[in-house]
Amino acid sequence: MVYGLVSQLDNENTMIFFRGKKIQEENIADSYHLGELARHLKRGDAVYTMSVNRFNNITRLLSFGRCCMVNGVDLHFMAQPYLDIAKGKHWRDSVIWQMERAKAIEYACKNALAQGFKMSNEQWNFLFQCIEEMNLEVLAHMFNPDGILKRGN
Repeated sequence: MVYGLVSQLDNENTMIFFRGKKIQEENIADSYHLGELARHLKRGDAVYTMSVNRFNNITRLLSFGRCCMVNGVDLHFMAQPYLDIAKGKHWRDSVIWQMERAKAIEYACKNALAQGFKMSNEQWNFLFQCIEEMNLEVLAHMFNPDGILKRGN
């Protein structure tokens, strides 16, 4: 089965791409429903998404990527083909390290902010969402086809 993963960043062009990949409307999942999608995946399935920035945060990206690796599910990133998990390809240790490091920096930044400012829960949630989105954008650019990280070991 072939699935698509979308977020609020996607538009009609993404849907045209998914139709070209023969992804049916009922097999397109929103990034907020990753757990539900993961429960339906079986060995040999494929998931397409436009970019790593379609995930809600780095933790979800790492968890879903590991789930795909363990269960034999292909995961394709159209904007970052270097990160594809398919046909024996998996994330290199340096890639996982970079994502784990970004997650740790995100966590440290949130803790530092929480200790220095007084805000409502709604304001904190908004701020943390902005930090998570910023980190995903950095990863998206870092692993772009012309990005620098792909040129190492």
